[in-house]
Amino acid sequence: MTLGTRYPHLPLLISENGISTENAMPRADGITREDALRDAVFWTQKASRDGANVIGYMYWSLIDNFEWGSYTPRFGLYTVNVPTDPFLTRIPTAAVPAYREIIRNNGVAPDYRPVIGS
Repeated sequence: MTLGTRYPHLPLLISENGISTENAMPRADGITREDALRDAVFWTQKASRDGANVIGYMYWSLIDNFEWGSYTPRFGLYTVNVPTDPFLTRIPTAAVPAYREIIRNNGVAPDYRPVIGS
């Protein structure tokens, strides 16, 4: 049973959705941040088409954050090397162009097919 079916009158806000990596290194499972982002938006759009009252989607997070006493793992669309960069330069990850495209197109393309688990 889907959330849209179980709670048809409640709004659904996807929050804090993303994947982590270790200091911009590729994940062992091969999943990229941009693939995870596109797939999440695909499934969010599908839920909306299937009747869920989706009111929004938020990626987690805009920049890397200090969690669990460390700056790793990294979650941000932008990497910030807080311990070593006194200027706190925001370095875009490969997910930034993907997110810009999603915003520009109001979602992923209708012919997009998820890559994770396929």
